[in-house]
Amino acid sequence: MSDENTNRFLDAARRIRPELPGLLKSAAAAAAYDRDIEALLQRSVDDPEGARARLQVLLGSRPETARWMRRATASWGAGPLRPQGFEERGIDGLGPAMPVPRRKFVCPVDGKYSRFQRDASIDMGLCPDHQVALVAE
Repeated sequence: MSDENTNRFLDAARRIRPELPGLLKSAAAAAAYDRDIEALLQRSVDDPEGARARLQVLLGSRPETARWMRRATASWGAGPLRPQGFEERGIDGLGPAMPVPRRKFVCPVDGKYSRFQRDASIDMGLCPDHQVALVAE
């Protein structure tokens, strides 16, 4: 995998973390899976390609996460990952729907946890690894 695609895959692995409670059946399973992802993301600092390969196996091991990752990585050949960073919004009769950029928030300690803010009223909360407020990127 190219360096660019490895970086994109690692970014997708960061973005799936806040989605795990909704994807997996139990909070305990989501927490355990999140710990495994976080450990591999930590390893990516020294060995990005090795961590990517292990994350690919881990994230492909469950149908729910494999499906999420397929959707997140589907547009790699078409440039930036728009589906995660933009949302189409429009009002009938006032023209076509236009992409509305979402703000990305990351952990200020190590960047291993990220979320997109779909609406300004949504509180981004704390990084589960360091218990610090997420910051806009």
